[in-house]
Amino acid sequence: MKVFSSRFLSFLTREEKIIFAYSRVFIPLLILILSVSLVVQQKSLDIRRKAITTSVPVDPQYILLNKTPTGCPPGTTQYCWFPQDPNTIDARAVDEIRQHIPTNGTTNRKLGLSFSVWLLDLNRDVQIQDIDKLLNIAVTKDIPIYIRLDGFTWWENRPDLWNWWDPNLPGYNPSNRYNVEWTSWNPDSAIKISWRNWGAQFRVKPQPNLGSRVYIDAKKTALETLIPRIVNWYNNLPNDKKYLLAGVEIDNELSIGTNFYYYPNGNNYLNQNSQLDPNLPADWSQLDGGYVQLGYAAMSSYGYPQNTTPTKDILNHIMSLHMNDISNYVASLGLPRNKFFTHGIGTPYYYTHALTQVATPGWSFYDYAYNPSLAPDFPPAVNELDNTPWGAVEWWNMNSNVSWQTAFNNTLNYDNNKIVNIFSYESITFPSTLSDAIINTLNTPPSCWLNPAVLNPTVTDGTNTTLSWSTPNNAMATYLNVSNNPDRLSSGSLRYLNVINENVTGRTSYTKTLTAGTYYWQVVVDGCQNSSNMGAQRRITPGKFTVGSSDYESQSPTPSVTPYISTSPTPTTSPMPQLSGTGLMGYYYSGKDFQAFKIARIDAQVNFNWGISAPSSNIGSDNFAVRWVGQVETPVSGDYIFSTRSDDGLRLFINNQLIINQWNNHSPTDHYGGAIRLEAGKKYNIILEYYENTGGSTIQLYWSYPNQVRQIIPQQRLYNLYALSNGGLRGNYYSGIGYGTLRVSNIDSQVNYNWGLNSPNPALSTDYFSILWLGQITPPTTGLYTFYTNTDDGVRLFVNNQLLINNWTVHSPFENTASVYLEGGKKYNLLLEYYENQGGASIQLSWSYPGQTKQIIPTTGLFR
Repeated sequence: MKVFSSRFLSFLTREEKIIFAYSRVFIPLLILILSVSLVVQQKSLDIRRKAITTSVPVDPQYILLNKTPTGCPPGTTQYCWFPQDPNTIDARAVDEIRQHIPTNGTTNRKLGLSFSVWLLDLNRDVQIQDIDKLLNIAVTKDIPIYIRLDGFTWWENRPDLWNWWDPNLPGYNPSNRYNVEWTSWNPDSAIKISWRNWGAQFRVKPQPNLGSRVYIDAKKTALETLIPRIVNWYNNLPNDKKYLLAGVEIDNELSIGTNFYYYPNGNNYLNQNSQLDPNLPADWSQLDGGYVQLGYAAMSSYGYPQNTTPTKDILNHIMSLHMNDISNYVASLGLPRNKFFTHGIGTPYYYTHALTQVATPGWSFYDYAYNPSLAPDFPPAVNELDNTPWGAVEWWNMNSNVSWQTAFNNTLNYDNNKIVNIFSYESITFPSTLSDAIINTLNTPPSCWLNPAVLNPTVTDGTNTTLSWSTPNNAMATYLNVSNNPDRLSSGSLRYLNVINENVTGRTSYTKTLTAGTYYWQVVVDGCQNSSNMGAQRRITPGKFTVGSSDYESQSPTPSVTPYISTSPTPTTSPMPQLSGTGLMGYYYSGKDFQAFKIARIDAQVNFNWGISAPSSNIGSDNFAVRWVGQVETPVSGDYIFSTRSDDGLRLFINNQLIINQWNNHSPTDHYGGAIRLEAGKKYNIILEYYENTGGSTIQLYWSYPNQVRQIIPQQRLYNLYALSNGGLRGNYYSGIGYGTLRVSNIDSQVNYNWGLNSPNPALSTDYFSILWLGQITPPTTGLYTFYTNTDDGVRLFVNNQLLINNWTVHSPFENTASVYLEGGKKYNLLLEYYENQGGASIQLSWSYPGQTKQIIPTTGLFR
C-alpha cells in the first residue's frame, strides 16, 4: 500500500498534493460527524418507534338483552341460562336471538347480551366456569357481553355471613348479627328475613349491612379472582374486537330497604308458611317504602352516633361509601372506567350514590325509562359527569302512553348515555312493537359518537419524557393533563392539573422534562358539539407513569386519594388549588394526664404506630399524652365522617364539637364520629387528644366524605394554625386536674377569672378541674411583648408554639412572666393550660408592649 501511495503521489501536481493532504484529515472527521448524526437519528427513531401510535378501538353504544338468571317462563326460549349451572350457558341462545333480531347493529351502536354471576351465592369454580363460558360466547359468536357481578341481591348460600340466630343451621355465629340490618340501634333488633317484589313478592335473606367489613371483604375475595380473569381476556383482544366487552357491573341496585324490605315483627314470619306473609304495596314517596325503616346497622358500622335517625342524606352517603370502597378495589385490579359500571337506584334515594371516580355510573329505569331526563334528582347527577358517559343498566318502559321507539330515543340520546339494558330478553314478545323498535334502533347509528383516545407507553430519554397517544378521527379538541396528585372527579378527570395542562389538538405526542416520581395523566377528547340530538361528548383516557423507572400502566389503578362529586371544570380551565397544609401542631407530654410538657412539633399527618417504642427520645414508651391542634380544610360540601384508630384513649373535636370521646384504656380499636355537614373549601378547627397507658401505642386520624372512602387525612388538608373568628378564646373545661372528662366548652372573651371557692360552671366541682384555652393573638404593634399569668394553681402558656411560662405546680396566687418579640398585625397561636387543685381558684392572662402598660389581653386581640 505504501508503494501504491508513493507512486500515486508522484503523478499529482503541487496543488493536488495539498488538497490530498487536507482530505486525509477532514474526510475521516466528516465520516465521524456523519456517524454520530446517524446514531442520534437512530436513537430518536427508536424512541418514536416505542411511542408508535395505536389505532383507536371502537367503544360503542350498546342495546343489551339481559338473560334472566332466576327463571325462564315457558315458551320464551329454548335456552335458559342459570348461573348456578354453567352447562346451561349455551351459545345456541345467540342463534335464537338473531332469528328474532336479525341485526348486530352498526359500528357505533351494537347489540349485546347481559347476564348475572352471583358473587356470594356460587362457589368459585362455578363462577369461573360462568365467566369463561360468557367470554367464549362473545368471541365465537361475535356478540358483546355485559357481565353483572352481583354481590348484593343474592347471598342465600352464605349462612356463614347471615345466620346469627339458629345454631342448628350451617354458618351459625351470633356475631353475624353485625352483617345484617337492624330495625333500631339495638343489635338484638337484627333481622332474620326480608322481602322483595319483582312483579310479585317473595322472601329473601336479611338485608346485608353495607358497613360490615366482613360482608365487604367477602365480596372483595370473590372479585379478586374474577376481575383479573376478565381484564386479562380484554387486554388480549385485538383493538378491532375490544367492543366485545360491553362492560362489567358491580352489585345490582345497591340500596337499603328497597330490594330487602321488612315488615313489622318480620322475624316472627320466618318459620311459618309464606302464604301467610303480609303483602302490602310499597310507597316509595316514603324513605322506608311504608315498611320498617332499616339502616341502623350500617349507621353503627360507619360511626354515626346512637339515636341518629336514618335520613335520605345519611343512607345515600352510606351507599356512596360502600360503592366507592368496592369500586376502588375493582379499579385497582385493572378494570378501566369505560368498561366498568356501578348500579344504583333513584327514588327514594339520590342518584349521586352511584357516582365514583373510577367507574361509569349506571342506574335502573322503569317509571322514567320513557324519558330519564324527567326522573327527579337525575339531571343533577348526570351534570356531575361533564359530558362523559353513563348507563341505563336496567331498563324497561312502563309508560304505555309512550312508544318503545320514543323511549329508546329519549334514553340513548340523553347526555351521553352508553347503555340500555333491556330487562329482560325473556319478557320480549316476538314480533312486537318492542322487537321492531329494537331492530330499528340498532340499524340507526347515533348521529354522532366519540370514542376515547388510546395512550401509548411513555418513553423517557434522560431527563425528557415523551407522552404519545392516538385520538378518534372525529375529535374536535384534545387536551393533555398531567398531575402528581391522583385525585379525580366523578367524571373521571384529574382534579389537579398542576404539571401539564395543554390543548394538544392536532398533536399525537408531547415531550417535557420531569423530575423523578410518579405521575398521573390523561388525554381528554371533546367532540360531537354540533350533533343535532346527542349533545357534546367528552371521553377521558387515564394513565399512570413513573419517571426513573420502566413501570407503566395504560390504565390508572385506583388512586390512594379518591376524589369527590363535583361539577368538573373543563381541562383547559381547571386550576390547581393552592393547598399549603403543613400538618397539625403536636404537643407531647410525659404522663397520660399531660403532667410534664416535653416537645412541640408539626406532624404532617396523625398516622403513628409506635408499638412499644417512644414517640420521641425524651418521652417514655408508656404513660404519655399528645394534643394535636390546628385546622382541617374540606374539599367538598357534604357529610363528613371522622374516625380514629387508637391504643389507648382519645378525644376528637371538629369545629369545636366533641365527636369522638373514648378516654379509656383499650387495645387498637376503630372509633367513628357521627356525620358532620361541612362546606367545601372552608377550614375548621380540630383538636385531637390522645394518651398511651402501657403496652403498644398507636393513633391514626381518618375521614370519609361523599365519594371518598376512609383515608388518613392528608397533610395538604391540615394546618397548624388554630382560629377562625375574632373575639375571645375557645375554653374547654374538664373535671380532674389532668384533663379527665370534658364538661363544658365555652367562648371566653378574656381570661380574667377569680372564682375563689366557687366553681367556674355548675358542671364542675369547686376543686380538681382543668381548662384548656386555644386560639390566636394579634399584636397591635411590633416589639417586645411581656406576658403575665397570675394563677392559683398550675399554668402553662404557649405563644407561637413555644412554651413561655411553665409553672405546673400547686401554689397560691402567683404571677409568672415571660417576654417574646412579635410583629404587629400577625396572628400567633396561643395555648393556655390551667388546673385547680384545692382551695381558691383564679387565673388572669395579661400582656404589655411598647406604649402599653400591663393589661388583661382584650377581646379584640384574641381569636378562636
